[in-house]
Amino acid sequence: MYDRKIAKALAGSDIPAFACSPDKFPDLMAAAISGRDLGEWKSEVW
Repeated sequence: MYDRKIAKALAGSDIPAFACSPDKFPDLMAAAISGRDLGEWKSEVW
């Protein structure tokens, strides 16, 4: 479950926190592992 309060606390420590639907998760992880900009990936997918 995505918790905005926890995500905000992580962001304060420069730790990214994100969520996606299960069907998009493999592509999201592939983008993250390959070092892609996740904001760019999100724009392409959504």
